[in-house]
Order: sequence, then structure tokens, then C-alpha cells
Amino acid sequence: EKLSCTRTVDAVEDMFYNLPISGYIAFNMGAVKEINHVIGGIEVEVLEDISSKDGRIQLKKGDTVTLSDDDKTICDIFAHVIEGRDKDIDSLPEGFAVKHIDEGIDVIPSEEFMHAAESMIERASFKETLLKDYIDTIRNSYDYIFLDCPAGLGVTVINALYTSDAIIIPTQAHYLSIEALQNVFSKLSMIWRHAGSEKPYILGILFTWFRGYTTNDTQILERMHEQFSNVPFFKTRIPQFTIIPESDVAKVSIFSYRPNHPAAAIYSELVDEFLDKVNPKYAIISVGTGNVYDHPKDITLNKLKGIEVHRTDKEGTIRVISDGKNIDIETFKTNTNG
Repeated sequence: EKLSCTRTVDAVEDMFYNLPISGYIAFNMGAVKEINHVIGGIEVEVLEDISSKDGRIQLKKGDTVTLSDDDKTICDIFAHVIEGRDKDIDSLPEGFAVKHIDEGIDVIPSEEFMHAAESMIERASFKETLLKDYIDTIRNSYDYIFLDCPAGLGVTVINALYTSDAIIIPTQAHYLSIEALQNVFSKLSMIWRHAGSEKPYILGILFTWFRGYTTNDTQILERMHEQFSNVPFFKTRIPQFTIIPESDVAKVSIFSYRPNHPAAAIYSELVDEFLDKVNPKYAIISVGTGNVYDHPKDITLNKLKGIEVHRTDKEGTIRVISDGKNIDIETFKTNTNG
């Protein structure tokens, strides 16, 4: 590191016609978060008007903003679970690392230093089920929990496979994708043998970034259907729309970014197909009366048409009783008049 700094100094001196540099500070950008935590946050002044592309963030010149390390991520949860296995996993504060999104979902973000978390997980005992230990503590709070995984079969992906009831396998119409799918199925077989059951079951293979107008993509699609004939495929295919990564950059869903774009309609079809595959009979929506997020959204309720929906804001406490075969749902409102 010292040699790297010295070479940087020499290069800068040469760039400025041998202007001598008497001193320098070497700063690791990866340490910003830790330094911020130690000093309790950094207060900065906005030097000019700033607004985000979607207009949700508006900062005026002269505003003061405090940068803190309150933004917890999935990495912090992994660290807590590893430590909590010798103590109490349930001690994690309610809502830890959870971000409430206006569109009616909760999100636990990842971070760019996820590779550091993988190194931490690799050294833990029973490393494959760390995520399951945490998800089991919140499983009953949500109708669905989606685990968005990076490409490959690293330890975080293995954690997701051990945790999930079902999986969606996204892929692209590339020749090498066939070999990648074989690796996934091989790993699933190992997990099934280890768990003694076929969980997670495969909900379907989903083609993304699909170019149906090309010979290559249609031929790869046909070959995959032939080679994996015992595996379900989603009928919906996500086309190659540049608007999709644009919505990612804007940090909003395609439904908010461009609700009338064909990409939004295709994702809506995917939601319909997903619900058909899981075929739920009941939907329980836990939401407060008159909540500031205006939940549940109409788009959510429309997707649940034909399903028996129960809402805590309308029915009060909802109790689900099952003997493993049959389900009974009881509702009762708490008397708040004393």
C-alpha cells in the first residue's frame, strides 16, 4: 500500500511539472462507513439545489444533511445471526434493516461490499442456514418473501436455496446458460438429499433480456425446453428493454417509473402467472387503518381478485388455525372503548 501511494505521488508530481508534494493522506474509501459510525454521523451543507430524477428527493442550497450509518443491510443481519447463534437470534430489533417502500412492500437492501460478507459467512458454523435462521423469525409477518440473489452459486445463494420454499430461476438465452442451469439442478439435488425433501421446489425457469426476434434466442429456448423437459418454464418472457435498468437506477419499480410502458405490462403478466403457479386460496394483509403509505395499493388488490382476502385494517385481529390439512380463519376486532 505504501509503495502504491509513493507511485501515485510521483505520478502527480510529474503531471504538474515536478511540483513537489510534501505530504499526503492515504484514505481507504471502504472505511468511510466505519469512520462515520465512530464519529456519530457527518453533517454537510448543500452547496447547490439538487433533485433526484424521479423528483422524490429535493434539496435546496443551504440545507443541512446528516449522513449517518443508520442504513443497515443484509450484511448486518448476517453478522447479527452469526453472533446471535450463541445468544438469542430473536434479539434483533423489529424492523431492523427494513425499508418501507411507498408501493406497498418492505425491502432489506444489500450493499456493494457483499463479498466481505461472504468471507464472514464462509467462516461461520452451519454457514448454509444462516439466512434461514433469520427468515424463520419474520416468515409469519409476510405473505411472500422474495430473495433476490446474485449470479453464481456462492454461499449467499446457497443460503437462499436452503431458506426458500420455491425458486424462480432467471436465465438468458445464451449457450453457456445451459451449463449454468445444470450446475443449479446439481446443487438443488444435493440440498434435497440433505434436507430429506424436495424443497425448494422449482416454480419455473424465467427468460430475461429475451430477444424473441433473433434466431439465436429462439433456438436456445427450444433447446432448453428439450433438455429440461421435466422442469416448468414461465410463459412470460422479459424482453430486452433498456427502460428496465433505468428504473433500477431511479430506485423505483417499473410500475412507478413508466406505468404505461410495455415493460410494465409484461411484468404485470408475470405477476399474474406467478399467482397462478402458487395458486393461493387466501391472502392476509396486515396493515394499519389510515396508514401513511395508503396500503394496500389498488394494484395489489387487483392482483388478488378471485382470492379470499382478509385485512387487519377492516377485520381487526386475524387468526389462522390449521391441522396440517384444513385451514380455518377467525377474525375479531379489539374493543378499544375500555
